[in-house]
Amino acid sequence: MEGLVLIKQFLGHGSFKGRIVSVEVVDDEKVLKVAYDDDDDEEELDEGEIMGLLGFYGDGLHQRVIDAISPAFDYLEIRLTGLCQAQFDCTHSYAICRVLRLFDPSYIAEHEANQSQSVNLPSPFLLQWIEVGS
Repeated sequence: MEGLVLIKQFLGHGSFKGRIVSVEVVDDEKVLKVAYDDDDDEEELDEGEIMGLLGFYGDGLHQRVIDAISPAFDYLEIRLTGLCQAQFDCTHSYAICRVLRLFDPSYIAEHEANQSQSVNLPSPFLLQWIEVGS
C-alpha cells in the first residue's frame, strides 16, 4: 500500500492530496502513515479509514468490480469440478496441476511444516496416469 495516493477532505480547510509513506502493525492492526504534499503534515490512519479515502471502496466501484468478475470464477469452478458438459470438463487438467504442486518447494515446505494436513492426491487419476505412462 505504500506509495498509494489519496485525497482527504479536511473540514474548513479543503481537500489535500496525501501519499501513504509507511505501514506498521500495532496491536494486530495496520496503521498507515500518510504524508500530505501541501504542508508537510503527516497523520496515522487505520486501514478502514484509508479504504474510504481511496475512493475505490467508497463510491461503489469495488462492488461493481466484484459483481463483474464473480461469473468468471463461477464458470471456472464449474469447469474444474466437472459440473459442465463433458467436452468442457477440465477435471483431468486440474488433477495434473494438483500433482505438479508436489514439485513446488514452497508447497512442500508448507505441508512439511504442518504435519496435521495430509497432501490430498487424486489417486485414481495417478493410477490411470501411471498405467498410460508404462
